Order: sequence, then C-alpha cells, then structure tokens
Amino acid sequence: MLLLQIYFLFLTVSVFMTDSHEGTKISGMDDCYTEELSVICEHSLPYVLPDNMSRVIVKDFLHAMIKNETFTDITWMSVDLLDITVNHHVNLRLEDYNFYPLTTLKTLGIHSPVLTFKERNQSNILYGLTKLRTLNLSSCNYLSARELLTMLETHNRLDALILDQFATSSVTIHNLVIDNALIKLISKLEVRKLSLSGCNLLFKGPFQIENLSYYLRDFDISNTTLVVSSGYSELKVLLEGMLYHVKSLDASLIQPRFLNLDYSFLSNKTVNLKCNETTDSLVQRLFYKVENLKLNGILSRSMEITNSFFNLSACNYNLESLQLRSNKLHIFNSTLLWPSKIHLHELDLSLNDLEYLSPFAFGSILSLKRFHLAHNKLYLMASFVEFRYLFFTFKRLLHLDLSHNQLSWLPSTIFSNNINLTEIDLSHNKLASISFEIRHLINLRFLNMENNKIHYIDGSDLRNLVLLTENMPKPVEISFSHNPLLCNCQSEPFISWLSSYFETNKIRKYTCTLDGNDIVVDDKAVDETRFLCIRSRVVAVSVSTGIAFFCIISLAITSIVYRKRKQETMRKGANFLEDFKNGLLEQKFLCFLSFCSEDERHEIELTYENLRESLKALTGIEQELVCFGDKHINPGFPIVDEILRCVSKSCVAVFVVSNSFCESYWCQMEVREAYELNKPIILICKEVIDLTIMSPLMLKIFRQFTRAKIVTNENGQMELVPDFGHFSSSILKLAALRYEEGIN
Repeated sequence: MLLLQIYFLFLTVSVFMTDSHEGTKISGMDDCYTEELSVICEHSLPYVLPDNMSRVIVKDFLHAMIKNETFTDITWMSVDLLDITVNHHVNLRLEDYNFYPLTTLKTLGIHSPVLTFKERNQSNILYGLTKLRTLNLSSCNYLSARELLTMLETHNRLDALILDQFATSSVTIHNLVIDNALIKLISKLEVRKLSLSGCNLLFKGPFQIENLSYYLRDFDISNTTLVVSSGYSELKVLLEGMLYHVKSLDASLIQPRFLNLDYSFLSNKTVNLKCNETTDSLVQRLFYKVENLKLNGILSRSMEITNSFFNLSACNYNLESLQLRSNKLHIFNSTLLWPSKIHLHELDLSLNDLEYLSPFAFGSILSLKRFHLAHNKLYLMASFVEFRYLFFTFKRLLHLDLSHNQLSWLPSTIFSNNINLTEIDLSHNKLASISFEIRHLINLRFLNMENNKIHYIDGSDLRNLVLLTENMPKPVEISFSHNPLLCNCQSEPFISWLSSYFETNKIRKYTCTLDGNDIVVDDKAVDETRFLCIRSRVVAVSVSTGIAFFCIISLAITSIVYRKRKQETMRKGANFLEDFKNGLLEQKFLCFLSFCSEDERHEIELTYENLRESLKALTGIEQELVCFGDKHINPGFPIVDEILRCVSKSCVAVFVVSNSFCESYWCQMEVREAYELNKPIILICKEVIDLTIMSPLMLKIFRQFTRAKIVTNENGQMELVPDFGHFSSSILKLAALRYEEGIN
C-alpha cells in the first residue's frame, strides 16, 4: 500500500511539474507562480517570496509536516492570507508554533481530510497569530471538536470560523459535537461568521449559557443533519441566544434530512398573515430579523403553487437577499402582497425548471435590483400575455439573468419599464435576433447574447441596436460569442456594424461563416461580404435579364399563336356559315330548343323569340335557325322518330331545364338522343334544380359543362345570364367546332 501511495505521489508531481500557468513563474521555483499580489504553488511552500506578496495559496500540498523555519524570511511579513489544500493521500501533522512568524496573517485555511496534531493537547499551534481573524478548517474530516477547542484555547478573537465538512470521517468520530465548551468558545472568540455546511451536528447538553454574549451575524447550516441528545427546549433557548443577531442564514439542502413538508399547503389558499415578532416560533422570529436568506434545495420533489393569495403586508421583514434555487418549483401562479417597506434587493429563483411565474408573485417588491431566473423553462410561458409584464413593476432593476431558458422570442415591450437595467443575461437561449426594445436602456453596460441562434440582425432590430450603442453616455458591451454568425449579402449591414463597433471599443473578436469557411469579423470580412453582395447582384441581374428576354420571346410567340388561332377560328366559323347558308350541311337548324310542356309557356316562348332574333342578328341569315317543338314537330308521327329527326337536323341541342323537365320521361329521352348523337349540349336552368331527381346522364352533363340561367330583373322582366348575344355566340362556336370535327 505504501509503494502505491509513493507511486501515486510521483505521478502527481510529474503531471503538475509539466503543467503551464497563466501567471509569472518565480525564479528558482518551478512549483510556484504569481498572479497580481498572490503566490500560487502546486505542492510546496516557498521559503522566500517575491516582494510585497499578500496571499499564498498551495493547491496540492505533498508534505507531511510544515517546518517551523518555513516562514522565517522577511518576505513572509507582508502575507495576510495563507491557504493550504493538502493532497488526500498525505497525512499532514501540525505542531505548536508552526505559524509563529506570521504576525501579519489575518486568514488561515488548512484543508486536509486526515489532518492530525503531532502531540495531543497542543494549544499553541496558532501561537503568534495575533491578527488572525478567519480560520478555515473545511474538509478536515478527522479532526474533532475537542481538538478544535485545544487548537483555539489560547486565541482571543476570531471573526470567522469555517468548519464545512468538519469531523465527518466515517473511520473516526463522524459528528461535530456542539457542547457547552464549544458554545463558550464561540462566545469568547466573538465569532461573527460560523459555517457548518455539510456537518453532522450533535447537540450535547447540558448548556450553561447564562451571562454569555454572542456576536454571530452570518450562520451557515446548509446540507447538515441534526441530532439532539438533550431536550429540545434547552436547544431552543441556546439557539435563541446564539442567533439573536444573525443577519445572514444559509439553510439550504436541509429539508430532505429532517423537515417533513406538505407539498400542497401553498395551493388554493387565501392567507392573511398576522405577523408578530414576539411569536413563540424561533423560525418565524429568525425570518423577521434575517437580511440574507438562502433556502436552496429544501424541496425534495417538484411543487406547483397555484390559485393562492398571501397577504404579507403586515409583516416587518428585513430581507435584502433571498435565494430559492434548485427547489423544483415548476409553477408559481399565486399572488403575494409584500410589505410596502420591504428592502429586498436580490431574488434568485434559478435552477427550478420554472415553467410559469405570475407577475403578481413578486411584483409588489418595488425595491428589487437583481433578479436571477437562469436554468428554468420560461419559454413555456413566453406565449402568455403575463410574460410581457413579468418585470414591469421592477423600475429599480439593475441586473436580470434569463440565461438557459430555451427562449426563442421575447415580447418587444418586456423591458419597457426597466430603464435602470445595467446588465441583461440572455445567453444560452434560442434567440435569432434582438427583437425586443432596448434603445431606451441608456444605463445598460452589458448585454449577454452568447450561445443563441443569431445568424445576423437586420431591419428595425439593427437600427435599434445602433441607436442604443450610439446614444450611450458610457460604452456598452454586447457579446455575440458562440453564435452561428453568417457573412452574406443579407448580413452585410450587421457585419459592418459589428466590425466597426467592436474595433472602436477594443472588445472581443468574432468569427462568421462565409461560403462555408469561418473568418474573423473585421474590415476584410466586410469587404468580402460586400463583394459577395456585388457578385450576387451581378448574377441576379444576369439571370433576370435572361428570364426577361425569355419572357419577351415567349409572349411574342404566344401572341402570334393566339392571333393565328383566332384567325383560324374565324375562318372555320365563316366556312361553317357559308356551307350552312348554301344548304350544304345535313343540319337545317343551328340549335334545337327543348323544354318541358308543363313549364310556363310565356317564358319558353320569350326565350325562343329572343334566341331566334339574336342568332339572326349574329349570322345575318333570315331563315329559321331554331328548331322549336311546337312549330317543327310533324303531328301524327311517332314521338321518338320526331325527336330523333329534330335533334339530328340541329347543330346544337339547348335544353330549358326545370324540376319538371328532370322528371319527364320524354325530356330525358331527348337529352339521351342528343348525347348519343354526340351533339353539343347547353343547359338553361329555369329555376333552382333539385339534383337528386336528375338522371345520372343529366347530372353528369350538369356538372361537366357550363350552364346559363333564366332570372327576373328588378323590373320583373325575364333575362338570360349570360345575355342572348353571348349565348348565341357560344351556339355558333360549338356548331362550327362540331362541323370542323365532322370534316376531319
């Protein structure tokens, strides 16, 4: 096992000795480098420091002891902070007077899972550190409260005692025992900040706290467990005294361990809270006094607060900062009426997967200056009108974090009432542009648009961006890092602005994609983008010219073909009329007009007269052009033969259709004969036709060919739509077409 540890230490040293650092190397010490006033070492403590260094930090200490002569050089006299993190395979042992020469030291941090003392009951380890105000022993898992008491026995004053994950080793004692001796030590040292994060606390009475004074202002019990060996009443008295002056409290990550919460107790409620600072509840009194409160991760499963009203206006809260991170608070659709004199400046609801936050939940906190909403799902709320007014009442808001919310769009007026904003973080979303109004934000100093979906910004969005940056009393930084920026013809105005603006303000450089290659956004990129625009325009003009020339040629050809077809149609029509006049055709009538005998005679006869006169005027032929049943059917002959004769002697069949016509056997026979003789058929609808009574053939013709209809005008006179002139022209064209088909 020892050989394995030695081998591991050798590899660790080898890796770190070949590592590179951004700081300045110290001459003669490859293990250390400097950053400003700090000396940072990897594995050892230097004996001599560069002049005027105030901080020494060791990241991975590999020695089992600290020699007393380590700090004797005069260069250590300017150091006020020493922080040593020991490799977890090294058993560091401290001894008396280890830090004796460090008379100016104010902060000492030692972090070693297996830290021990060379001898038992060593009370002079911190001897000489008269100015020490902060002792950080976090991650010292093997140390116990008794050894801590011995270590601090001779010390008189300590502002901060950091004991995170202290005495948590499962091999030895795994509880930090808080007994009467430790309580008296905290009182004697006048400790103002006490951090017990990650500890397993064992309160072991009895406690003799009479005449003890406490100065505790900052208390961290996050991620702790609690065991009480004495009575809870005695513990309550102890905590009331210790926490009386506490202003900052971190109680994060404690609920899953010993709080049993009802997850529905905040929904569907109306509560008017009557606050009383003299209440018997220690927790309530503590909340009234505390100024900075952290309650992160106290809910172990998802929670929705809906349809509730909480009136807190009567409460005298001193809250200035409130953190509710990582509480799985998915829905917060309730109204909270906060006290008008509350001075809450910072609110953190990050990491909750928050899908909906009512503007009325915190809208009455007019003092809010910093609002953190990162790592939520507010994109699910973006379509609601409430999202537009989410920050409307926060006129003093300075910092707003909406990063990591999958937002693809923001309402244009979402920041309309937040003129004091100095920083907006919209990074890690899906925004394609800056479509929201920003030019009125004259106090803005930083707009973070990193890791979005922005290719370029154009139109009014770009104009607003330019106005914002030009009207600023102080330069504003806008970060577009890690966006898929494009350099093309459409993005040329944006790329030009981006290049000039960031060159003027000496801010970071960006890259864009041009023809598949990534290039730096600078003057050269602007020139290449403009050339691409010119090339695109040349190509567009060339293509447009070709298309225009093609269109002109096509129109000319179409016009010629149209004129030729029109001339051919006119020629065919003239030939047809000539042959019809001379009696060279088998047909003796231009059309056969059929009707149902049950229909009103006046309208039928009027239709016949108008059609006959219209055809005569169109053709100039005086002979009878319309075959009409009453005038041209020979009495005494079989009906079928006469129908067949009239239809065959006519060029076109015209049927005046009515519901009676559709139900008439003889009328349907006329239609069938005309269809079988391949005669052109025109229907004139005399009234609204019930299609269900039509024969299949009649319905087919009705749906396949255009029709005319008889209507009554405002004067009560019958009219044909279209008029008889247009109708007669259609008969003539159909007849000529049928004639030409017969010739061919």
